[in-house]
Amino acid sequence: NVQVGSRFEETDTRKMYHKNLDEYKVHTFTSNSDLIVTGSGDVEVLVVAGGGGGEFDNYGGGGAGGMSEKSGHAVTAQSYGVVIGAGGAGGRRSGNVPSVAGSDSSFDSIISNGGGKGGGLSSTPAAGGSGGGVGTGAGEAGGTSAQVDGGDGRANSISGTSVYYAGGGASVSGIGGLGGGGDGNPSFSGSPDDGTVNTGSGGGSGNATITGIGGAGGSGIVIIR
Repeated sequence: NVQVGSRFEETDTRKMYHKNLDEYKVHTFTSNSDLIVTGSGDVEVLVVAGGGGGEFDNYGGGGAGGMSEKSGHAVTAQSYGVVIGAGGAGGRRSGNVPSVAGSDSSFDSIISNGGGKGGGLSSTPAAGGSGGGVGTGAGEAGGTSAQVDGGDGRANSISGTSVYYAGGGASVSGIGGLGGGGDGNPSFSGSPDDGTVNTGSGGGSGNATITGIGGAGGSGIVIIR
């Protein structure tokens, strides 16, 4: 029975509006843990796997980890395990150690595969969430040039802000993909960059005749709203 347009009505409407905003809770996981659910309903989920490591020779950048997005995932009152995939190690010339693929991330039945490792003179690239490059460092496909940038990742706003995840690692003199992909060796000097932590991005490629190391892949992340 509150009069339309009155101060009482405006105050009550504001309370209702803020209550609706407060109903959203965002849970961000950067390490293995559990989500304890006390009711039932649908949640929005982002699961990003660990990125692959870059190779130390022949310009093979690491592939980005897989990125799964689901807007209506049903949950019930129970504890759900959350697994965060580690980024793969970069290759090393010393001992001829090849790069390593990223590890899977998961929440409930949602599983994202780790990014593929980069390929080099003595190793082959691997498939994964995104394949590792050979001859380049593109997160999604290999090529033939030493100056190819990593593949760009994809933006997601589940955290309340638009953030790019899962960028591909670059070739030896390229730039990492948008979303945290590691850069290669600028002008064939220095060291390649690792993929940014908690983005699932691939590591940049090294060069056998200069540093002999590849960048590590970035670890994954799980966000539930």
